[in-house]
Amino acid sequence: MMELLSQRKWRKNKISTFLFQKMSRQSISYNNLQIIGSAS
Repeated sequence: MMELLSQRKWRKNKISTFLFQKMSRQSISYNNLQIIGSAS
């Protein structure tokens, strides 16, 4: 029982980590676009 709970928690953490990485990558590319746009 305890093992199942930890597995579920681990999976949830994995998903949230993936989403966080995805969001941060998008914001980085958005910032780069802003920098390029202001430079030109």
